[in-house]
Amino acid sequence: MAEKQQRRSLKVHPAILHSVIGAQSGTLGKALLEAIMNSHDSGSKECRVTLTKASFEVRDDGRGFQSEEEIEHWFETFGTPHEEGDAEFGRFRVGRGQLLNFGVNFWRSGTFRMVLDYKKDGFDYDLTSGLKAFKGCHIKAELYKPLTDDEMSTAESELRRLVRYAPIAVRLNGKLISRDPEKLKWDVVTDDAYIKIDRSKELEVFNKGVFVRSYPEGDFGAGGEIVSKHHLKLNFARNDILRFDCEIFKRIEDKIKERSFEIVRGKRNLNKGEREFLSRRVNSYDTPMDKSVVADLPLILDVQGKVRTIREVLAAPQLALSTSKKALVGQKVQEDGLAVVLPWETLEQFGLYRYEEETDVDVLKRFMRRLELGSGLFFDGNAVELGALAEGLKTDYRVFEVSELDAGQRAFLHVLEHYQDAFLKLFRKAERPEKRVMKLGDSSLALAWTDGKSYVTYTVGIADGVIKGGVDEMSKALLLQLHEYCHDDNDLDDHGHDFGFYQKFHDFALHRMTQLSELARKMDKALRRELVKTGAIAVSASTEDGASSARARSLKGHEVQEAMFAARQVPLFDGKAS
Repeated sequence: MAEKQQRRSLKVHPAILHSVIGAQSGTLGKALLEAIMNSHDSGSKECRVTLTKASFEVRDDGRGFQSEEEIEHWFETFGTPHEEGDAEFGRFRVGRGQLLNFGVNFWRSGTFRMVLDYKKDGFDYDLTSGLKAFKGCHIKAELYKPLTDDEMSTAESELRRLVRYAPIAVRLNGKLISRDPEKLKWDVVTDDAYIKIDRSKELEVFNKGVFVRSYPEGDFGAGGEIVSKHHLKLNFARNDILRFDCEIFKRIEDKIKERSFEIVRGKRNLNKGEREFLSRRVNSYDTPMDKSVVADLPLILDVQGKVRTIREVLAAPQLALSTSKKALVGQKVQEDGLAVVLPWETLEQFGLYRYEEETDVDVLKRFMRRLELGSGLFFDGNAVELGALAEGLKTDYRVFEVSELDAGQRAFLHVLEHYQDAFLKLFRKAERPEKRVMKLGDSSLALAWTDGKSYVTYTVGIADGVIKGGVDEMSKALLLQLHEYCHDDNDLDDHGHDFGFYQKFHDFALHRMTQLSELARKMDKALRRELVKTGAIAVSASTEDGASSARARSLKGHEVQEAMFAARQVPLFDGKAS
């Protein structure tokens, strides 16, 4: 066959238009945003959105469609190229397709009306001309599927976020939901952007006032808001920034990182995102940090929850690595002074990963090398396998039968069971967990443990401590019970404490401490009576009301804090993990 050369063109299949209308339309809020941005591009000063469970409307006072030729090029044809300066947001002329996917569309502009039922007619639509002139553009849609209450609330919340700083006044059901960034107070203002720092949230980015996406705090060292003054380079869906191609965002990124570093470099208490941000910069060649500063940054979280500086870790005689499944073993090893034990999550924070067939010791050595390069210090200790340090360590959990308990321990269990309902009433109604059976057992690793749903097991040492210690120890036992109730899964193997756990524990202890102390006092009185009744203690050891006279009192402020620390069961405070 003779050689043949042709010059051909790539083609777009008609199915791509179905994708533009169907697959691209993620949410109703995003679809409404497209109409709002088109209103801005048409010169409108205000865009009014009306949203009900059955329909939506978008009205503006912009230029609208002036002729059938404009309708053919700008409405009927998807992807018509823009001329320089004729639109700020609409680069591809495909956004209106998202509106079609949600309902039957009625468009009114100039002397024209367009009716589109995409689910019924596909790409065909009805165009009526010669009508009375209408200023601006009015879009109304009867939704194919009515919104539920949750969907309605979600759409409203999403739209408020999307247009928070929009360059056009946006009203939703009559209320103004957009703000002018020039009239607000910002932490940093540059030629490129308005910047607000907020440690309590992720970093939200708004392109000329329109929301694009949020970044984890660890990416930039701070949360907050960025509102660009100029258009950023975005992807086709306008939900991500082309960071490597956008010079404007590169300058904004440098500015917020610089600001973040100024804020956190001298702090002793860093949140997770701030630790991640600084950890990534320890060995950064693009933004090198002074080695003396790096050495004393509190970046490294050990297996007990204590934050250590790089200097402290490099000075450790021995280091070991623990996975979440070995957290309790790691805590025990560190508690016994055998080594400083680091959780795997801490190494990930510095960008470490494990190669195939690499041991824990190999990973730790690479980690130490990274810290040495960043700080200028040296590690003279040993990296060891956690398993080797834990040899001979008792790691089992034993639950005792009631017949194995003495009279005092049985009395302690009886009081715990009797006051379970009173304890559970301290929870908010929406958060109230199911009642769990109280048990006693023994473990060298834990003061208490739970399966997260049916039982809580205390060690007998807790019971004996309450019997001897009175109301103070009963308060600590209740805080320990609270700790276990905050676990909603089995904590025997993976005893992790995420932010949600600590938030739940903190909020309860903060707002229910008085009630918890009062409950502990009542329980201690009941326990004293039970102990006397069973003969576990002599009558002379108790007062007439059944409570230990030396110990039947409310906890003082500093004792409350100590009790809270103890009940958290972080070995840093009390020597054992629950």
